[in-house]
Amino acid sequence: MATKYEPNLYEPLPERRSIRLLAIDVLEEVVSCRLVPATLDDPGISHLALSYAWGNPSRTRRILCNGHDFEATESLEGALRQLGPRYPGRLFWIDAISINQQDVSERATQVQIMKDIYRSAENVVIYLGDGFPGLDRAMDLFQQLESSARSLAGVADFFVQTGLSASTIRKSKAANVALIQELRRNPKQLLLPSLLWYTRASASTDPRDRIFALYGLVAPSERDLVSVGFLQVDYKKSVKDVFRDMMVGYIDHYHSLELMSEAMQDDRRPIPELPSWVPDWTRPMPITDPTSSRHMGFGFAARHSGYTACGHQATIFCKELYDIDPDILRVAGKVVDEVDWVSQALGGLDYQPLPWLRHPGILEKLWEDVMARLGRGRETRHAFWRTLLANADRSGSPATDELYPQFLRFWHDSKIHDQDARRYRAEHPDVQSLSPEEEDRLFRDHALDPEAYGKTMTEEDYAAQQAWQDWVVSYNWPCTSAPDCRHCAVLSEMRAELSQNGITVSGPSPALPFRERDPFIDEFFCALGKDHRLITCDWHLDILTRLRATLQNRTFLITKGGLMGLGPKFTRPGDIVAILSGARVPIILRGTGRSKKLWELGVGTRLIQDYTVVGDSYVHGIMNGEAVRDVDWENGGHEVLDLV
Repeated sequence: MATKYEPNLYEPLPERRSIRLLAIDVLEEVVSCRLVPATLDDPGISHLALSYAWGNPSRTRRILCNGHDFEATESLEGALRQLGPRYPGRLFWIDAISINQQDVSERATQVQIMKDIYRSAENVVIYLGDGFPGLDRAMDLFQQLESSARSLAGVADFFVQTGLSASTIRKSKAANVALIQELRRNPKQLLLPSLLWYTRASASTDPRDRIFALYGLVAPSERDLVSVGFLQVDYKKSVKDVFRDMMVGYIDHYHSLELMSEAMQDDRRPIPELPSWVPDWTRPMPITDPTSSRHMGFGFAARHSGYTACGHQATIFCKELYDIDPDILRVAGKVVDEVDWVSQALGGLDYQPLPWLRHPGILEKLWEDVMARLGRGRETRHAFWRTLLANADRSGSPATDELYPQFLRFWHDSKIHDQDARRYRAEHPDVQSLSPEEEDRLFRDHALDPEAYGKTMTEEDYAAQQAWQDWVVSYNWPCTSAPDCRHCAVLSEMRAELSQNGITVSGPSPALPFRERDPFIDEFFCALGKDHRLITCDWHLDILTRLRATLQNRTFLITKGGLMGLGPKFTRPGDIVAILSGARVPIILRGTGRSKKLWELGVGTRLIQDYTVVGDSYVHGIMNGEAVRDVDWENGGHEVLDLV
């Protein structure tokens, strides 16, 4: 925030742990306050800390501070008017005023002790802003939660775990509250990569604070990492230098390229001078900006899914090159393959069951393209479905064969959803220009549609349901053919349950015509009466959730060696697939055409080529070190690549 005040307002802070507290003296037409010097080590000083949104920096109001003019944001001025009468005589720490925002050295020092400032505060006051619709009801809810011994974090956790937070039209903030609670319960999540991941949808007035603001949260094991060297708070650095040095410091400390999964080519790269191997943390995520071309990196998920593309090899890089050209990362690795074909870019709504949102035929066309290039054999089929899911389940754990029936059900239902979407779009050619009110109405109508929520069954599903019921009942109660036969009584009750729940049989499956040319559909119908998992319709929603995470702004690729994979949206034929030391997932690189010959002691002359980072990838068949098993990392049996 570009705060405006008279230049002689601030006296230099005498010590590293010195702070300024604020006393609110007069609340008249113009708010008046004064600064009180203090130190965090003085037990006789008591203060409250203020947490609030700074607001629009261009919308300010004049206040007086120590008798000098000070332009505060509307949000801050409103907070001061509320705090004065509510807390008479109390001292406050308020970052926008307590810190001389124009003194970059002071800002850096204060950021480093900010965790202690909040921790030593008697309390933290949260200012939500002026009154807004629903505020009274929200405050009533807080009071009810307090009286019933239920915490806000507990309620938020319930909303997230049950999926209720995703059922609202507006973006729910319950996940943010639940995240704070999770970080408190599990301090291991407070490592810098996790914090960067969890705050990927957050923004800051100063882009450098996307990094610096996290330092007060890091685990004790990383306190030294962020207090000295490459990661030290320094507002004299440019945004580019802060982001780049954070990467270099992290690589040097952990010998890992995990954070490179967040670096990718982008047509909206706000910091164009940033080296391609450095993530641009200012870019919006799809969850906050649907037009963003950014995607979720596979690197962070590697911890859960078990990816070890580099075979657990730590990063080997030339740290000395930083002093010559800090924008180049010289790293050991291996070029594995070359991209031969890429699909169209995939999006999160391509497989949405709602007919007015779905883009029909995307996955169907993708599978036809794959069959045309690699055939339709069993090995190709299983590599295809595992690639779509990045070989992981909804929770990110490694996919097992148990997931395949769920995929078959999803694939079968996708054919039906595609037909519904095509029919809807033919009847409603203006579907692309729906207003929010029209979308709300369509959603409500869809919720009342008996075919939308499992109130109808195809003839094939009904027969499979009956076959499964016969097996379950026979397994537990063999039929005696007697009038009081338990087998017959239970089976009759189960048969009646369908009609009691209002479920009807709609007719043959609309996916039947695809059986001859789509092996997934054929396999679905072959297994339908034999595997009860295929008739548990809700299970395939796990597949849909996983696809939204893996395919958003990705493209499906096939390499010259016949491998399938998922790459960044901007992957194109001719890009290479590389395994870099310290990278759990393959990285897609693009040659610049520049190369150099360098002498390396003990190895001889090497040809080093320059590459730009396109982004991380999932490539089926090389995610567990298969491609680097013959690489002798210790004795120079690797390639050297310059990333620029």
